[in-house]
Amino acid sequence: MNIQAECKVCLLQQTLNVLKNLKIDEETSRKVINELTEKIYKLNYDKSPPEHAIDIYGTISKLLNRNDLYKEQKADAILQAENFVPLLKEKIRKSNNKLLTAIKISVAGNVLDLATQKSFDLSNELENIFNTDFTIDNFQNLKDDLESAKEIVILADNAGENIFDKILIETLIKLYPNLKINYATRGKPIINDITYEEAKLSGVGEICNLVDSGVASAGFIYELANKNFRKIYERADFVIAKGMGNFETMINLVDKKSYFLFKVKCNVVSKLIDKKIGDIICLSNKVYKEI
Repeated sequence: MNIQAECKVCLLQQTLNVLKNLKIDEETSRKVINELTEKIYKLNYDKSPPEHAIDIYGTISKLLNRNDLYKEQKADAILQAENFVPLLKEKIRKSNNKLLTAIKISVAGNVLDLATQKSFDLSNELENIFNTDFTIDNFQNLKDDLESAKEIVILADNAGENIFDKILIETLIKLYPNLKINYATRGKPIINDITYEEAKLSGVGEICNLVDSGVASAGFIYELANKNFRKIYERADFVIAKGMGNFETMINLVDKKSYFLFKVKCNVVSKLIDKKIGDIICLSNKVYKEI
């Protein structure tokens, strides 16, 4: 998905959000805004928003001399998510469709995002998610593919969301004990996306293969992945890609079957898939190609 004019406005707003979050002084803020406004204005339209975000966030980090712009917020999001684990595990225990329940829990975690136009309340999301249907619903396709799969990749998204992904992984292990699961993180900090070290602290590496994709973008870009992860990606039967960033960078790929799990959080994606902001999506890229 290539960047749209509205995405440029969003990138500038994200820059302002970083400055506000870090309580940067007015003089430094003006310097950052002046440089980023010019850079964003010149962005071409043949790349996806997450691809351009690599340069934008890299520039912000350089100007502020800070590598991880949302380090504290990520830690808080993980702690917030962990508070819900007992309740969510009880939901799965009582569920008659444990896979669907675990998938919805994983999607609910996708509201923890600091780079979108729309914010959502996690408590409300978890309260409503089990009574909410996917507006694009390829869940049965996903379930069918799991029945025959030997190895899959789950592409992680945001910090905090990884806690809910772990519950999904635990459920997959129980339902498909012979399935090998690879959980892939970002290559380095960008926005509030989860990194390898942060995911490791959650213990997910103790139940599946935790791997650093090497990609320093808020969406998976194969060309930027390290050699180790490319091998894993290529041999996997399919990919479960979490979040809009992965959707934006991967929806046009034809080399691998992918399932996108996310909540619609911006106008550009809303228009692209003809769904409303707030809708939850379980979309197969193979089905999308046929639309």
